[in-house]
Amino acid sequence: MFKKNKNVNKDFANEAPEIYSMDDIAYTSDEAIHDRIDRLEGERNRLSGAGRDPYLWEVEIAYLRREDIIRNDREHAHMEFTQRSSGRDSSGDVDLNTVTKIEESGGLEKLS
Repeated sequence: MFKKNKNVNKDFANEAPEIYSMDDIAYTSDEAIHDRIDRLEGERNRLSGAGRDPYLWEVEIAYLRREDIIRNDREHAHMEFTQRSSGRDSSGDVDLNTVTKIEESGGLEKLS
């Protein structure tokens, strides 16, 4: 599923997280991203508790969280778009103002 990036800091060659490219992360399932974040957070906490520097883990977690935020924003935008184009408000109820505008304009394709 993931491909390892060979560019790992030499100081942490024996103990470093697997680093994945943004292309690999983009094609990973939401569940796999959440599982990976949980695993990396556990490793980061273990290192911090042992007085080791968890910087590389924090970087990898940040990239994965950013991908998760992008996906959530995209899902939210899509949901709003489909509700607007179907004439429903955020609660899922039919918005009579939108329906009236659609009827007056002659269809969805004329609304902008």
